[in-house]
This record gives sequence, structure tokens and C-alpha cells, in this order.
Amino acid sequence: MTIIQQSSDTIIFICYAKEDFHSAKKLYHDLKIVGFSPWIDTEDLKPGQKWKHVILEMMEKSSYVLILLSNYSIQKHGFVQREIKEAINLLDIYPSSSIFVIPVRLEDCDPPVELKEFHWVDLFPDYEAGLQKLVSSFEPEGKSNNVYKFGKVDSFELKLPLRSTPLITSEIDALNVFKIDKIPGKPVYRIENDYKGKGDVVIDHATGLMWQKAGSNKQLSYSQAIKYIEELNTQRFAGFVGWRMATIQELISLLEPIKQTSGLYINTIFDKAQRWCWSSDQLPKNEKRDSLTAAWLVSFLHGDVGWHYFITKLRIRAVRSLKDTY
Repeated sequence: MTIIQQSSDTIIFICYAKEDFHSAKKLYHDLKIVGFSPWIDTEDLKPGQKWKHVILEMMEKSSYVLILLSNYSIQKHGFVQREIKEAINLLDIYPSSSIFVIPVRLEDCDPPVELKEFHWVDLFPDYEAGLQKLVSSFEPEGKSNNVYKFGKVDSFELKLPLRSTPLITSEIDALNVFKIDKIPGKPVYRIENDYKGKGDVVIDHATGLMWQKAGSNKQLSYSQAIKYIEELNTQRFAGFVGWRMATIQELISLLEPIKQTSGLYINTIFDKAQRWCWSSDQLPKNEKRDSLTAAWLVSFLHGDVGWHYFITKLRIRAVRSLKDTY
């Protein structure tokens, strides 16, 4: 398994034509996943800001400027051309050997004259290889041996539906089974969710799952968590049965790559009381544990996966599959 390693707080400005928005946003999310701080207008401009002024100001503050090139951007007239010129003008304050402007080709196209002297990187036909090469440009000289994995940026690249059957997984196997970098550790992928709140539940159309918006209102041992699920089904919580304890894979699907305004790594559509949540996945017995006395969990406070003994009291957020219509 390839491990994601976190980088320093490097601001990376993304310059693009509006026709290339989806490619720009994909790149933006991939760079965030591995610990950089990309900046893109549609995600980072705040309401009321003078966008032209802020864009040029952020370009000056950035460590790198990525200029996304396509057959749209090289022929387009407008602000994107001004951004390119401003980035090139900023080169005057950098040593000639420094890397600041990086042309990034999204498809086979001929870069404009002012960019032809720069060595560019291609994100086609192999996106991951191109992205790996791009990220190597952000590492200090002599420290460019970090290996990054950019496999998953939206739910359609995962096998759906997500695993709902509980597993007994050891710490050694968990790295590969759960796709995390260490224990406790963060997942090496993320899902682009499609949430819709409805009363006491949140539906994620990207994964086909229905979640409790809140979850247990108090901390529970593992046995108490199991009883809590039974009570939800007895009471037909939100009008449904089929509620269950989520697997680690399902809980990971809720993790955001950065902390939200709630201080947690989960969308603010959810209640913030559930900082740690039990999963249905357990650890095997060994010389220290003569029975199944520990289970895996997800920490929304730290954005990672870990485990704890059954007697520990944590919260739980129940889940059910949308395909279960009853």
C-alpha cells in the first residue's frame, strides 16, 4: 500500500479557465488530501470580497502558481490571461533557478509563447503519474523522496456499495483493508459526498447511505452501542428499520480532509457531539486479548482510524442502506 505523507503548509495557487473548472477542482482536492494548501477562487473566496483584488493578492502570497492549460484556456480572452501575465511578472523577485510558475497541461495543446520557456507537466494520459511528478516540484531539494497516492477523489472510483458486512481485522491487515497510512492513521482516499438533510437523518446519494444526523446522545460501551442499535430498530427511528453499526469503510466515507468550522473532520450538516464513533469491525483475539474485546473506531476529532476496548465509552452514529426501503 502506498502511504500518504503530509507536507508543509505550502500555498499553491491554481489558475484556470472556467471551462476547465472540474479538472481544477479535482486537482485542488488531491493537493489538499496530501497536506498542501491549494487556493482556488470558487472554494476560497469569501462573500463580499473584491475578487479581482483578492485573486492577485493570493497569487503574490503563494509559493507556486499552477497554470492549467487546455485548448480552452490558451484561446480564451479574459481574466485568466491577466493571471498568467501577473504570475510571470512576479518571477522578477525570484532567483532564476527557483520554481514558481508551473504550466500544467490537461490535454494535448500548444502552450502560449510566454510559457514555452517553462518545463511543463502533463496530467494526461496518466493523471496519477503526472500528479506525482507535479508534487515532486513542491519538495525542497534533497527531500523529494516522499511517495503520494492519489487514487480516489470521488465516490465513483470506489466499488459501490461500500462494504456493510463487519470484519475481524488485525492491526497489520488494517492498513491494507481499511486503506489507512498507519494506526491510528488517516485514510489514503476520500469521497466526494452528496448530502441531503431530511429531519433526523442525512442521506448521502454518493454512497447510497442514510445516516443519523446526530447519533447517541451519550457515550456508550460496545455492548451498550449494540443495544442502542436494537432500540432504534424497535422504535423505527425516522420511520425506518435496518439501522446498524457502520463499518470502518462507511465511517471513513464521512471524513473530510480538513477540519470544518465545527472543529471536526466531518461536514457541519452532522451534529458535532459524536467525536469518536464505534464501528462494527472488530480486532481478533491474541495473547493480550483472549476474546473479541476490542473494536475499530473513527475519530472525527482527529480525522483518523483507531481502536479501543469494548469497555471504553464512545458515541455511535447509526447507518442504513437506502436500498432497504422498509
